[in-house]
Amino acid sequence: MKLHKLLVILVIFSVTVASCQKEDLPQLDYRKLGASANDILSDRTYGSIEIGISHMPGLRLPDSVLNHIANYLNTVANKPGGIRFTQTSFSRPVVSPMTLDQVVTLEKQVRTGFTQGSVLRIHIMVVDAEYQTPNILGISYWNTSMCVFGKAIDRFSGRPGLLSRNQLLITLIEHEMGHLLGLVDQGTPMVIPHKSNNGAHCTSSSCLMYYIIETSGNPSTPTPVLDANCRNDLRANGGK
Repeated sequence: MKLHKLLVILVIFSVTVASCQKEDLPQLDYRKLGASANDILSDRTYGSIEIGISHMPGLRLPDSVLNHIANYLNTVANKPGGIRFTQTSFSRPVVSPMTLDQVVTLEKQVRTGFTQGSVLRIHIMVVDAEYQTPNILGISYWNTSMCVFGKAIDRFSGRPGLLSRNQLLITLIEHEMGHLLGLVDQGTPMVIPHKSNNGAHCTSSSCLMYYIIETSGNPSTPTPVLDANCRNDLRANGGK
């Protein structure tokens, strides 16, 4: 079958603080999406970031992907202590497609690193499943949490006319990281209005934070970057 240009719509979710304020949940991490935007961007409280990746077998993120993500964060966040990654494999039965509740339950089971001291911790979970809404590649749902759906990534990458798997992972994770940074107008206020009618996304179709991600391309296709409006928002909220 001839492959046509494919667009994937990304949806973000917020889990309210009221629904997760329990004694067994770390209060600094299981909070509303965007609540830690300034903490991630500035060095006021946290001087470094540790990104913990919990992945199912065969879904370890390549070093080239992690290096790109680190460079992305270093361009926007003031973290003199640097950005570090840890990766841990886990084997648990999951259904596919997964619901948001199932994603949240799984994170509570596999996440081990939480924000404390001067280190802010972000958790990325990579699962061998699809999401309940078709064509969703990843979701952000708490202030330091996101999930990547490996089966969807495989479906929309690595074939003629599509981006490579690594290229798509980079674009997806950096987009979802933008939501953790409070974009657009969800924890990081806008300097000038540029929020689209499609949730917390940018109006510019060339911006990394546009509401759809382009999956077609080739090895020379550049990774989308934040436009001037999104960058100005981040600077105004403690970023570079």
